[in-house]
Amino acid sequence: MEDWNPWAVKPNAERDRWELTPLHGVGPLAFGMNADQVAVALGVQPADLRGWEAVGYSVQECGVHLYFVEERLAAIAGDMRTGPQITLDGVDLVAQVPSVMEQWLQDYLAARDLPFYYGGNYEPGSLDLGLYLRVQRAGDHLLTRPLMVNAALADDSERIPRREWSVI
Repeated sequence: MEDWNPWAVKPNAERDRWELTPLHGVGPLAFGMNADQVAVALGVQPADLRGWEAVGYSVQECGVHLYFVEERLAAIAGDMRTGPQITLDGVDLVAQVPSVMEQWLQDYLAARDLPFYYGGNYEPGSLDLGLYLRVQRAGDHLLTRPLMVNAALADDSERIPRREWSVI
């Protein structure tokens, strides 16, 4: 039996690849889905996702953290160690060096004449993309863990559950 390592980071080649569609969703998930629709999209039991309102739910087998507001999917965070590789215009967002990705995001937004923003915990992001480049710990390293939100949460980041800002 292989020893479990809580700091292990899944190699990119072993990750599913999900494309981010800003403010709409990522991979098989779309903002506004109810728990039953999310369960079908992820291949998990619908009963496991019921009752989550403005709180987080970790879907371990998929490596994502889901946040529902008023019983609708409102935010998705990819787990840096185990989750899918989330891409935006072909650029990998998961398990990257934070300073490199911060500069990439600044350049990406500047090229589109969009403002750059620091959100909760002073992590770089974009209200126009509904994207925060959070970090997550892997041993002695911090690597990127994207948080994607719907338009309502992008306009009011105070509504993102506090639990999300404490994940590291």
